[in-house]
This record gives sequence, C-alpha cells and structure tokens, in this order.
Amino acid sequence: MNDVPPPTDAPPPWPPAVPDPATEPAAATEPVAAMPPPLVPPMVPAREPLNPWLSMWTRPRATMRQILDTNPRAWVHALAILGGVAEFLFAPIPSVRPLSGVSPGTMVVFKGFAGVAVGLIGLYFGSFLVWLTGRWIGGRGNFVEVRAASAWPNVLSLWGVLLWLPMLAYLGLDAFRLSAEPMLDDPVGMMLVGPAQFLGGVIAIWRFIVVLKCLGEAHGFSAWRALGAALLGGLLLLVPIAIVIGIGLGLAGALSGS
Repeated sequence: MNDVPPPTDAPPPWPPAVPDPATEPAAATEPVAAMPPPLVPPMVPAREPLNPWLSMWTRPRATMRQILDTNPRAWVHALAILGGVAEFLFAPIPSVRPLSGVSPGTMVVFKGFAGVAVGLIGLYFGSFLVWLTGRWIGGRGNFVEVRAASAWPNVLSLWGVLLWLPMLAYLGLDAFRLSAEPMLDDPVGMMLVGPAQFLGGVIAIWRFIVVLKCLGEAHGFSAWRALGAALLGGLLLLVPIAIVIGIGLGLAGALSGS
C-alpha cells in the first residue's frame, strides 16, 4: 500500500472557480470612475443696509421694512418733533395784527412750541386713527409699526428746510415771520421765495405719497389701501368735530331765540 502523499505543487482535482462579474467586485487593477465634485451654490453678496435718511426719498417701502425689522421705536419721537417744527418754522404769517407786531425771536419760540405740540399730537392721535382704520380693511400692523411709519416720512420735511436757508441768510430772523405780501415789492426776495415755495410744494406732495407707502408697508397692503385707511381716519376725526359744531350752533340759536 502506497502512503506517499501527492506533491504539494500538484493541481487540485477540481477545476478552478471562475468569478461571477455580477456578484464579485471588479479587480483592483480596473480603473474606478471618479465621482464628480459636489455642487457649491454661488456666493450671494450680502446686501448693504439702507441709509433711511437718504433712501426714504427713493425706496420708501424697502426703507420702512428695514426699520420695522430692526428697531421700529428708534428716532420716532425726535422725528415727530423735528418734523412738526420744520412744518411751522418757515410757514408764512399773515400781515395782520397782532401777528405783524411780534418780534422775530418771539415768533421763533411760538412756532417751535406749536411744532412740538402738533408733531407729538399728530404722531399719537393720527397713528391711532390710521392703525384702527387700517385694521378694519385688512391691515396687520400693530400700533408701534404704524407709529414708525407715520414718523419716518418727516425725514423729507427736514431736508425741505434747506430750501429756506437762502431766505434766512437774506432776511435773518425776519424769515421766520415771512409774509408773501411784502415780498411782492422785493425782487430779490421773490427770487428766493418763489423757487422755495414751488419745491416745497413738490416735496409736500411726494411726502404724502411716501407716507402712504410707509403705512402700506406697516400694514402689509398697498399704498392705495393705505389711502383708504387715511380717508377713513379723516372721517372719524371730522364726525366728532361736526357734532360739536352742530351742538354749538344749536345752543347759540337757542340762546339768541330766548
């Protein structure tokens, strides 16, 4: 009996296994397709914040949105006071007594106090009316936002004061009690007053449009709907005044009849 083992280098008695390409991984020597790099979205440059003291002229809605998103309480009272003073400071005064005899310094003080009072009353009472009527027609703004929208258009009034600086340089403090009648005999004064009044009227019209745009942004609707809210607020203001006048006329008629 032969117990000698077969040589170790003898081939196995079975055929070698053939790899199945469907189940076996590809050989290491085969090239591997490179994966494409991940797509990187393009860098969007950060938008610079608007300067509300300038952009309120040309981009009132975007400016108002920036103010409402950052700090709707900033500068509100100061703008209401300064805007009221700016509206009164160079307002023409009729040449009638006792106004014609008031000194320029007294006139400046009087206009200053009147501007502060009217500015603050308009800020709170006017903002409340437009906030209320705006909510009636679908507005979403709160009182703080509507108050800011009422105050910031005064930026245009402050810039409008610059129109009267030439008149101030020409007349001095007398410019604060300006009356149109004496200017008719002063060619230089008319050359200064005429353009200032015309440009001041243009600024006043544009300021009204800016107010509507800002109120619309605060309430989340269009400027046309803001106009409707303002008209409704005016009607609410006129109704009690008409009632008071009617009661007064009725009492006066009753007293005169007795």
